[in-house]
Amino acid sequence: MYKRRFIIKGNFFEMKSLLTFSGLLLFVFSSCEPSQSPSKELVKESPKSEFDKATYDLVTSGAENLILSYEVLLNRLLAENISKEERDEQVHESIYSKEKINQIFDNPDVIIEDDISPDFYLNEKVKDLKVSRYLSDLYLFLEKDKANSVKFDNIKTLQIKEGKEVFVIVYFESRITGVHSLESFSYEKTKRIATIKAEKKAAIWTYSIMSVNFYEMSTVNNDFNLAKAKKMI
Repeated sequence: MYKRRFIIKGNFFEMKSLLTFSGLLLFVFSSCEPSQSPSKELVKESPKSEFDKATYDLVTSGAENLILSYEVLLNRLLAENISKEERDEQVHESIYSKEKINQIFDNPDVIIEDDISPDFYLNEKVKDLKVSRYLSDLYLFLEKDKANSVKFDNIKTLQIKEGKEVFVIVYFESRITGVHSLESFSYEKTKRIATIKAEKKAAIWTYSIMSVNFYEMSTVNNDFNLAKAKKMI
């Protein structure tokens, strides 16, 4: 009989390995805490936040402002007087901008859960759309009317995840004012969650949307200020 020492999260645990004639007895350790499954981008474990208040405020403000830029983009695409060429340029710049000035989405594979099709409202069916398809559907399936718009409210940071990369989970409520062109369907307010990547380069923080999901369909594992944020929602 002998001892082996294991290091788990900075704490020392000792396990006695018992050798028997029938073989080696195996021990399996698991956390006593219940697990939650964060969004796919946030699966990696991360340490407790070491952001000071100024950095935290800066990063959360930048992420929340990106949601406002997303709102502005959607309303530009719905404008009555926008040409097809202008609309295509707006979409391209929001995904592929070389200067990163007008870029909102991290890459062309960003997924947005569809709140344009009536399927979610009538049948609670969720459809994943790549960002270019989502933006295209927005102006294809809303009746052309100057009253059409998208309004975001109650924008709040729920979570910051730190590791090799920094992700910010931002909650917001969205309301499409308009009628679906094929279904004559009027929209209801939806609760949404955006996963935003925050990157610091040369002392400047940049932000890009990784995904947009329905809040009800998401599991958020917050290790910074979720409890406080939930009381505000």
